[in-house]
Amino acid sequence: MNHNLHSVLLAHTNNDFFNSYQAADAVLVDGFPLRLLLLIGKGGTKHHTGTRVGSCDWILEMEKGSSNGVKRIAVIGASPESNYAVVHRFSQTMPDKRVRGWDGYDGLSGLIMDEFDELLEFDPDLVLLGLGMPKQEIILDNYFDKLPDAVYATVGGAIDQLSGFQKMPPRVLGNLGLEWIFRLLRDPRRLAFRYLIEPLMLAVLLLKRKIRHPNKSEVARIR
Repeated sequence: MNHNLHSVLLAHTNNDFFNSYQAADAVLVDGFPLRLLLLIGKGGTKHHTGTRVGSCDWILEMEKGSSNGVKRIAVIGASPESNYAVVHRFSQTMPDKRVRGWDGYDGLSGLIMDEFDELLEFDPDLVLLGLGMPKQEIILDNYFDKLPDAVYATVGGAIDQLSGFQKMPPRVLGNLGLEWIFRLLRDPRRLAFRYLIEPLMLAVLLLKRKIRHPNKSEVARIR
């Protein structure tokens, strides 16, 4: 899984979402502000690197050949058109792998209704789950016992970016802390609240908890 300021706020306000992160084997720091928060917080330099890693970053590296042991990739999420486009892309960039997709609407509903029989039959090594937060994390946690053995990665909107249905921010902007501005300018109606209001809500929430528990580090809850 990955963490940004949006997911940190959800982790403080949604217990099901928080529990899904507690079960994760690895959590990537996806967001420049969160990277700074973790480095400033107690133990941040011990448990976290100084680099943020978004889903597109490691998937692009995988396309270059950094995917030892991965033979079958399942892509779950996005619209039927976007899902098809990214499956086609992967078949071109990773021709040595089998790729199969299920969109985040009828495709996902069908998987759940049939208790994931098609996914079990496909037997993936890697599953990219792009349903948006908190849906993707909660679904993964709720149905994990019914799923085939694989590496599961919650990738949010990465499917739409890799398919070309959304403009992908230049990767260099990530570690400069400017990627959010690029996204906000392209989609202000959808992202204004998340990028401009939610950080203030999180700051107030953390401040209140700090006042109530002055000796407890909130960084621990961010995992």
